[in-house]
Amino acid sequence: MPPGGDGSAPTPVADLRVHAVPAAPEWLAAVRHALGEWAVRAGLAADQVADLVQASYEAVANVIDHAYPDTAGRFDVDAVYEREEQRVTVTVTDYGRWRAPRPDARSVRGRGLLLIERLAPEFELIPEPGGTQVYLGWPCPIATGGGPSR
Repeated sequence: MPPGGDGSAPTPVADLRVHAVPAAPEWLAAVRHALGEWAVRAGLAADQVADLVQASYEAVANVIDHAYPDTAGRFDVDAVYEREEQRVTVTVTDYGRWRAPRPDARSVRGRGLLLIERLAPEFELIPEPGGTQVYLGWPCPIATGGGPSR
């Protein structure tokens, strides 16, 4: 049966655009939840949903820790289903100045970018004068608008 599941044409998934989110830990759960729901609607397999949510979470946590370590700030998250390319992308954008943390050999932290690199088949960190973008991408079948196709 075609991707619509009932023989109908597939319904495109609307982009998820969450902008001007306060860069504070209490916002992480809401962003994570929104991305998870969106990824299911985009038709990703369960393991891809988990990878997308975790990689995006790490990118947002890095914004909070590194772009705005001592000041208030904001960030944007854009999740896009690219039908022609059959992939989904997540871009996390901050408007701060990244600061590398002080190395601490005893710390279990500091592995976010490595984890993102392992979870996202496409990953790019794009520093710019006015902030930083983290681009993530995953292959995706044609979206059905109602969850993963079988």
